[in-house]
Amino acid sequence: MAMTQGPKAGTPPVDAHARRDLEAAKALSQEVRAQIRELIPRARTAASRAYGGGGFKPRRIDRVLMRVLTLAFLVIWVIPVVGGGVYYGFLAADQYVTESRFSINGGSSGVDLALGGVIGGTSSSYSTYAAEYIKSSNVVEDIRDYVDLKSVFGKVQNDPISGLKPEATLEETVEFWRNQIKVKTESLSGQVTFQLRAFTPEDSLALHEAVLAKTEAKINEISDRMRQVRLQEAEVAVARARTALEAALKDLARTREKHGILDVELSIRSYEELIQSLRSERAKLEQRLAVSRITTPNAPEVTILASQLDILNGQIDALNAKMASQTSGDAESLAAIAVDIGLRETDVTIARTELVARLADLETATSELVEQDMFVEINVRPTLPQKATYPKRWQSWALITAAATVLYLVTMGLGYLVRDNMG
Repeated sequence: MAMTQGPKAGTPPVDAHARRDLEAAKALSQEVRAQIRELIPRARTAASRAYGGGGFKPRRIDRVLMRVLTLAFLVIWVIPVVGGGVYYGFLAADQYVTESRFSINGGSSGVDLALGGVIGGTSSSYSTYAAEYIKSSNVVEDIRDYVDLKSVFGKVQNDPISGLKPEATLEETVEFWRNQIKVKTESLSGQVTFQLRAFTPEDSLALHEAVLAKTEAKINEISDRMRQVRLQEAEVAVARARTALEAALKDLARTREKHGILDVELSIRSYEELIQSLRSERAKLEQRLAVSRITTPNAPEVTILASQLDILNGQIDALNAKMASQTSGDAESLAAIAVDIGLRETDVTIARTELVARLADLETATSELVEQDMFVEINVRPTLPQKATYPKRWQSWALITAAATVLYLVTMGLGYLVRDNMG
């Protein structure tokens, strides 16, 4: 009878392995289900926070943000872009541009150089002044005699923006005027480029020519005024120099009278000649005295000659003292008198030279008064425009669209930033 061989010792049976694997799988399945049950409440809580409660409904802040962004899109983008398209496409009035180029020539006289010193000193300075005048309120007031600005710039139909209102004040008129012109000055050549816009070709040309005429008149008016001022200043300077010369002459006369000398140089020469003559006579006496002392030492003639020699020496010393103040005393020396009178004569010479120079300035100012050497040289004259070049419709509309787009994008970004910080 055959015997059945059993399993080896220490080796588990096959069904035991299967049961163990099955139990491990069941334990893993239970653990996964437990973890899923723990995650589901967390997911629901996160969804509830994100969408405002049960389900996936939008939060209230998101609904408010969408409404604000929609309104902002209408106000910031749709209205400006559509409004700009309608205005520039159908309402904006045509504007005609006239252009001129001119420079200020002349100004070579002294008065015009003085005016140049006030406003810059070169011909370009006059051009700068002319350009500033065209942009100023003065030109608006000055051209009223030529053209009525409110009438010219009020000829606008169906355009509520471009025209000048009839009730506009002077300040509003000046601001409108500056928007209608463009002035550019070249620093090196001094040439001024002037552009003007109006709503009809005829008005643009007439107004342009009126401005050029008033500009030239204003430049000449200022030049004439400066000439008048220079003439008055020259007259005052001549009177002042004449008074100074008269005072110097009187002072010189008083000084000469005080010292009793009319010509210091002549007095000095007289003193020198007298001293030289006395010295020659003294030399002769010294020779005679020397001979007498040798031949007849005890004769009375020796005493007489010695006395005469002492007298001559005293006279010479007195004259030298009078010439060079070698002795102290109340009387002034001739040298001091010469210095005193010389100073007064120098004052007279200076005053006389000043008077001559001022008289020359007066003569120049008088001759310049009748001259008109400043004028507007028009290099490019304004002509009647044939085509409207303003407004730049497509460029203006594109600029409005770009600005509205950028502003809306910035607003949208700020809105989302606020939403995220509040959530």
